[in-house]
Amino acid sequence: MKEYVIANPPVGIHKGDLVRIKILNKEGILIKEIIGVYGTRMMNYPDNTLVVYPGSSLLNKFIKESKENRDPTSGLIEIGIVRETNSAEKLGVKLGSIVILERAH
Repeated sequence: MKEYVIANPPVGIHKGDLVRIKILNKEGILIKEIIGVYGTRMMNYPDNTLVVYPGSSLLNKFIKESKENRDPTSGLIEIGIVRETNSAEKLGVKLGSIVILERAH
């Protein structure tokens, strides 16, 4: 089994970069491949934009947790469509799906 490391930001990806998102089913078969953008805050993008961003889950607890001082890039990586209430369904992501992020060239 191949191991993946989740890093914030993902290795080699910077704010504003295009990101290739591969969605595989639990058997590892490619279901969908799409392009999104990496940003530090989802709501900075226009409606219906696919954004890869550090969310608020698992923030670095060593940093003072105020809105002014928290590290906005320390959260668990999230993927979403701006103003879409069910991004997972729209993207075809289900329980057990494998999501791979790569810098799009």
